[in-house]
Amino acid sequence: MLDLQERTYEKLFGDRTIAPLMRLGLIEEASDAPAHRVVSKRGEETWGQFVQRGGQYPDDLTNL
Repeated sequence: MLDLQERTYEKLFGDRTIAPLMRLGLIEEASDAPAHRVVSKRGEETWGQFVQRGGQYPDDLTNL
């Protein structure tokens, strides 16, 4: 008999999406509301470089 209560699967919201962006410094806590996230200056610069190079999202990220 399988007891499902012994197995718990906890996945934090944004663990594979938002958390990496935070670690890379591309988004940060909003100064007026720490629970909110905003694009950081580094994130804006990174996106600007991507666009300057003629980036075509998501093709440039998936056709490696």
